[in-house]
Amino acid sequence: MQISVKNNIKEVTKGLNDIQRKQIPFATARALTFTAKDGAKYINKATTKFIDRPNPFTKRAFAFMKATKQTLTSMVFAKDVQGEYLKHIIDGGTRNRQTGKPYPVSASKKLLDAYGNFGKGYSRIRSAKKKKNRFIANINGTQGLWERLPNNKLKLLAGFEQRNVSYRKSFPVYELLTRFVQREFTKKFIRSLQSALRTAR
Repeated sequence: MQISVKNNIKEVTKGLNDIQRKQIPFATARALTFTAKDGAKYINKATTKFIDRPNPFTKRAFAFMKATKQTLTSMVFAKDVQGEYLKHIIDGGTRNRQTGKPYPVSASKKLLDAYGNFGKGYSRIRSAKKKKNRFIANINGTQGLWERLPNNKLKLLAGFEQRNVSYRKSFPVYELLTRFVQREFTKKFIRSLQSALRTAR
């Protein structure tokens, strides 16, 4: 996503003389960098509002790229690992699952961590199925991890599915960042330009 701030810069810098205008690229790069840095923090904080119990790893998902006088471009982006799973709730769409590789879609709370997850690589599922009287099977059409209780009854600990999963857009990152930039960039640019003009030679 690209957000243009040319109009903001044009409005603030009209009336500057030629010597003062030489400071515009430097001030712009600083303002873009500060805006991106604070924007990444803002989006990371927003994960707690739009994601149910995000873990610390998810709350550090977004980072920023500095702008230079040459590029005059900064960026807020999701890191590779977090971006792989967050893209589904940011952009929506379908996650395709490989045939023959069921995955857990529901489970006893005992198999979930404090954030409602199955652990890295479904580690909590893998640990659970190693225990006595637990096994994976399809019983009465339900594929999952089962436990045989002392009374010989079966209890479903985790249900598995193989279907593709559709997601709706539920984390409006683009909209949040657009409003953040509109709200913050001009203020940061004015401060950066004032600082540059004070130290200009």
